[in-house]
Amino acid sequence: MRAFLFLFGCLFCIELSGQAFYKSLSPRSDWSTNDPTHIISSTASASSGYSESNSSPSASGGENADFLNCTPSGSNAILTSPVISSIGKSNIRIGFGRRTTGGFTVPVTLEWFDGSSWNNLGDVTSGATWGSTFFDLPSTANNNAALQFRFSFTTTITTGCAAAANFRVDDFWVGANNKLPIQLADFTIAPLSHPTLLWTTLSELNNDYFSIAHSHDGISYQEIAKVNGQGTSDKQNDYTYTDLTPFHGMNYYRLSQVDLDGAINTYPIKSVLVPIKEIAVYPTLFSQKINLELPADIAKNWQWSISDLNGHTWTSRDFANTASKSIDLSLLPVGFYILKVKSDTQQKLFKLIK
Repeated sequence: MRAFLFLFGCLFCIELSGQAFYKSLSPRSDWSTNDPTHIISSTASASSGYSESNSSPSASGGENADFLNCTPSGSNAILTSPVISSIGKSNIRIGFGRRTTGGFTVPVTLEWFDGSSWNNLGDVTSGATWGSTFFDLPSTANNNAALQFRFSFTTTITTGCAAAANFRVDDFWVGANNKLPIQLADFTIAPLSHPTLLWTTLSELNNDYFSIAHSHDGISYQEIAKVNGQGTSDKQNDYTYTDLTPFHGMNYYRLSQVDLDGAINTYPIKSVLVPIKEIAVYPTLFSQKINLELPADIAKNWQWSISDLNGHTWTSRDFANTASKSIDLSLLPVGFYILKVKSDTQQKLFKLIK
């Protein structure tokens, strides 16, 4: 069993399956969905290839949850777990099996509910063959009567569901370890024009490397760096990485640790705001929402509006004296649009495609 530092609160070695207090061998059967067309039960590709360890349950080889990217495009499909209590338990770890076909290119987001809000763990799609992954949750998941988890994605393909690209989830387990004390270490981001990530381990066992992934929206991530680990070490090790090409505005970073045997541990996401000098809009090719950000030092009381190419205004709002705003455009028909952002003294136009 490895002894690797959980950066957000624990130096421990947790046997997920041996101490699991929640097990779902067929997530679609005992979880609920808002979209039974795009999230179904399936045995067409039974889970295999992963076995009981500190980072995964065993592959059950049976029915799994099958996420289908198919007609209609733009459907937001969600699979939600039942309420799970961790009362009397700490150092919460979740693990599950997953598989993605080559044609499934949309992100599937995993979130967890702490009783008051949903917390994003990021995109969990990877690999054309079955494999497992796990996440260590922060201390707010300890001794919590109202834990929940959900997977969600938005369809982008207009082909029929009989031949849909798919992503699968199986064997979702939640485990705990109450015996070892939590030992905190730092994981921080210095909020500079070039954000610097800093993290510390107190000991490592079979630690191959750290992977750093970057996102502008907190949903779709791209790996930007690998930082070599120390293998096996019983001393403190300090790590840094500076992002020389961040986005202007909000930046999200996901830190993962990879063992020599390929096991991956992904930590909760951190974000930092990089000051912007001009108005920023992203993504300009969207399905549900766009993000609008203004420099902090420009005049307040801005307005924005969305118009089609015929000049018809679909929606408009005041910017409400805030430097960042997420705009829900899910009700707009598919098409081309113009975003107008203006104040009393200036105006900018952006082309958008849904």
